[in-house]
Amino acid sequence: MKRDALLMKSLVEYLGCGKYYTRSGKDFGGKYYTRSGKDFGEFIVSTISDITDKIIPFFQKYPLKGVKRFVAPPILIGAKLQN
Repeated sequence: MKRDALLMKSLVEYLGCGKYYTRSGKDFGGKYYTRSGKDFGEFIVSTISDITDKIIPFFQKYPLKGVKRFVAPPILIGAKLQN
């Protein structure tokens, strides 16, 4: 198992919410496509209360590092718009 997939599955277990899916990077029913054609993963949380009560506090306490740090702000903005 790749390192990122293991990390995301551990995050699902630790937070007790969401699901992790492995996707094909080629063509996923016209919905997803990556230029490289490499497979990728998705961490999906569909309950607003899980996002506001678990995901956001987690990433506020443990911010992402490197390039991926730019992923969290849209999540925070989206959750604030819902409330």
